[in-house]
Amino acid sequence: MPDDRLTARIAAVERQLDALEQDFPTHADGSLALRVRELRAAWQALRETLERENGAEPSHSPLPAWPEESLREEKLSYSRRRILVVDDNREVADALAMLLKVMGHQVEVARSGEKALEAARAFDPQLVFLDIGLPGIDGYEVARQLRHMPRELPLTLVALTGHGRAEDRLRAQEIGFDHFLLKPADLNKLE
Repeated sequence: MPDDRLTARIAAVERQLDALEQDFPTHADGSLALRVRELRAAWQALRETLERENGAEPSHSPLPAWPEESLREEKLSYSRRRILVVDDNREVADALAMLLKVMGHQVEVARSGEKALEAARAFDPQLVFLDIGLPGIDGYEVARQLRHMPRELPLTLVALTGHGRAEDRLRAQEIGFDHFLLKPADLNKLE
């Protein structure tokens, strides 16, 4: 029997992917539309795995047709980045990491504040998606410490949290987060 939370999360991701496809239709000039198509394919594989692992019969919805002309060599409009995803929720961290990898980025995942700091020292990320409600060292303290680490390139910190009160946003801004996203993250904002 599938978990109702999993069903709700799957539906939320499906809606976000549908919104992306509407924003970047298949007849667009190439690169971003192709990335959206790749996200959809990767999501289908993950969704089927999640459904199978949670006792549901995997749903096999067909991918929409992709015009031949879009299969030509693409011109990427974004640069590949080193991204660290920090979240103690395995499903959230792994799904976001997978989507970012499909978008062409190099991604590492940490599931605690301590592991995030270790990974940041070894990996030197350019962008960090950081859950605030981590066990042990919380996301605010991780952000503080990340801001004081020596770096080769500038660091962008994105708070990824279920806490959306005004005081949460203010505290995140004061600590040095560049962006604040509520879970589930709007995939339109990831590009």
